[in-house]
Amino acid sequence: MKDLDLYKQIKIFCNDGVELIAKAMAGSSADVPTKVAENFVVVDDHTVSQKQSVEIDWSRFVIKREKELELLSSYQNAIKSLENHTIIGPQMNTLIGSGGFMRRMDARELLRITLTSLLMEKNEALLDESLFNPLYEKIENFLLTDT
Repeated sequence: MKDLDLYKQIKIFCNDGVELIAKAMAGSSADVPTKVAENFVVVDDHTVSQKQSVEIDWSRFVIKREKELELLSSYQNAIKSLENHTIIGPQMNTLIGSGGFMRRMDARELLRITLTSLLMEKNEALLDESLFNPLYEKIENFLLTDT
C-alpha cells in the first residue's frame, strides 16, 4: 500500500456503500435485481450437467442505487482524494491503459467498480477486509505504475 489516505477514503466509502446496499436489501426484495446464472459441471467423460440458479445482479443493484451512493459524504471524500491525488488525479477522465486495451476512467466509475467487485466476490452485502485489501492494492498498482 503506497497511499494510506487514499486507502482510508476508499475503504470508508466501500463500508458506507455496503451498508446502504444492505439496508436496501432489507427493504423490499422486489427492489433487488437478479439474473439467471448457468453452471456447467463435467460429471464424467461422457456427461455434462447443467444447473441454473438465480443470483443477485450486483452491478445493476449498485447502478440502481448510484444517486443514493453519491449523497454519502464518504463518496464525496473518496472522489476528492482520487481527483486531487498527484499521480492518479491527472489520469481521471482520460484514456488509460496500454496499446492493446484502453478505457476512459473517472473517479465515479472507479468507486462503482470497486464496490461492485466487493459485493460480487462475497455475494452478499458485507465488507470483508480480506477481499478489500487485495482489491485496493490491484487498483493502486494499476493507477500508480508507469505502464
